[in-house]
Amino acid sequence: MAQKSKNLLRMKDLRVAIKNHKGTNDLLEDFDFNDAEELYEMIRQINPQEADQLIKEFQKNQKQNDKKVVKAGTQEKETAKVSAKEQVTETSTTVPKASKLEDMLAEKEKLQQELASLENESMELKEKLEELEKEIVGRNYIIEVLQRELDSQRQVLDAEKKECDSLKKKICMNGFEKNAHKELLKELDVSIENLKKVHIFVHEDWTFEVKNAERAPEEIECDMEMLTQLLSGPKAGELTINQVKNLVRLKTFTTLLVEKQVIFDISFEKNEMESLFNEA
Repeated sequence: MAQKSKNLLRMKDLRVAIKNHKGTNDLLEDFDFNDAEELYEMIRQINPQEADQLIKEFQKNQKQNDKKVVKAGTQEKETAKVSAKEQVTETSTTVPKASKLEDMLAEKEKLQQELASLENESMELKEKLEELEKEIVGRNYIIEVLQRELDSQRQVLDAEKKECDSLKKKICMNGFEKNAHKELLKELDVSIENLKKVHIFVHEDWTFEVKNAERAPEEIECDMEMLTQLLSGPKAGELTINQVKNLVRLKTFTTLLVEKQVIFDISFEKNEMESLFNEA
């Protein structure tokens, strides 16, 4: 087989070599490596995870191959001995029992060698089985650890989901409460405005009653300038002097409310009084 460059060695070549029971020396020869350590370093670079196991396989194959070489040499020697004995047997017709004994002894030695080989193979298989069982135990342990971690994480996740649902309910309830508070505030604003609002009722004689006002009607002084204007106006003839004075107080009072930006409403005992008030 032609040698390949060691730089061409790939994982596929390693698997094929193991399948073909090749040992370390075979790879050294096939890929032109200087020594075993150089080969092992290349294997570690190709597959760091499986490197140790691959190296063990090649070392084991090398031991088996070495045993086969020794065994083959021994068998060649024994075959030569047997052939020589057979030749002696063929040329001698006087010792048939000796020839039969040698055959039986040779068969016995062959069986013993095969038995030894089977025992070695059995030991190797047991060692491999033990290693595999250890790996299985280790992997089972890893799975158990991961399963416990998974269960723990699932419990944390379930707790977080419950907390999330609880927060959603609280947010919903908070929204209801905010809306209820807004409605109450609106109602309070209306009530407050109503309480702040000044209500004026004007009697037929132009006296008037006031609710929610800071000043009573009696405290309002009569504006003499306005009084003079009203008395000289065309509508004055319809009213008495007291009624005109009351009208002036009413106008003065409403003007003060407007200046202070106080909300008020005004109602009259008779409807026609409103037009006279507006024209005054």
